[in-house]
Amino acid sequence: MKNILDLEGLSIDYDSIFYADLDANKIKAYCVSDRIKDQSPQEYQASTFDGFDAQYIKEWVHPDDRESMVKATRPEYIRTRLREDMAFYINYRICRNTKLAYMQLHMVDVREDARGSQVVLGYRNIDKEVEKGLSQKQLLQLLNDVLEISKIESEQVHIAGGRQ
Repeated sequence: MKNILDLEGLSIDYDSIFYADLDANKIKAYCVSDRIKDQSPQEYQASTFDGFDAQYIKEWVHPDDRESMVKATRPEYIRTRLREDMAFYINYRICRNTKLAYMQLHMVDVREDARGSQVVLGYRNIDKEVEKGLSQKQLLQLLNDVLEISKIESEQVHIAGGRQ
């Protein structure tokens, strides 16, 4: 039942969703973003899993993230990760109109025996989450700076007060 909930969660904000049977070396697209329709299997048609995302990685994924994306979609890597957890994700960047966009590939084991051989892959844009995280990080840095300044000013007042 948990796996069904995971799948339903994927359908809400994921722009591309695939089902893969790693033992059979097959992948089937259920929803494909317009952005990558030309570089991925057609919706509701099965194709070979090995290399299904090679064109997408070559054309869209930021050069610094390509190697990790190739590794992340290798069957042996997926199985290894899914032995540890029922799901995992990989964050990466794409180049969209000369602008960076942040993406996430989420993989969920959908077999009852948790062998990691039948997997749902969901791709989604995480720009808003990254921006929010950066904003929070910037706010924390600003607060730290203010505290540091206050601490220095307090010490200076204390030192000046001691000289009177």
